[in-house]
This record gives sequence, C-alpha cells and structure tokens, in this order.
Amino acid sequence: MKIENIIKSNISTVSKNKIVVQLGYTSNKKALIALNKFIDSKDLYTWLHSGYFDFKYTAVNFFKKLCKF
Repeated sequence: MKIENIIKSNISTVSKNKIVVQLGYTSNKKALIALNKFIDSKDLYTWLHSGYFDFKYTAVNFFKKLCKF
C-alpha cells in the first residue's frame, strides 16, 4: 500500500474538525480547503510538487503533519 493511501485511510477515521484543530489552523475554512486538496490529490508526488502553500504550511510540511495521525 502506498504511504499516501495509508495516511488518507488514517485520517478518514478522524473527524475533519479534529484534524484541523490538531494541525493548528486558526481558520477552519482554510484548513478544510487544504485537507480536501490533499485528499483529492492524484498521488503523493503530485501533492508534494504542487507548490501548495497556505501561509501556514507548504505541501511538504502539511504532509509531515498529517503523518502524525
């Protein structure tokens, strides 16, 4: 199983609101956008090279935080 599938599986068992709180976002709207973009990403390579940045995390740092779930 690919690492991104393991992470997606792990976070699917936790409420999205709990995830965004643990990620330290002050805006649930921005956090949910980031989380949904990750979930919808084609694969890990695409996510990591997407250039994603939301003034809190880059794509790489966002993924690192999600790995803690």
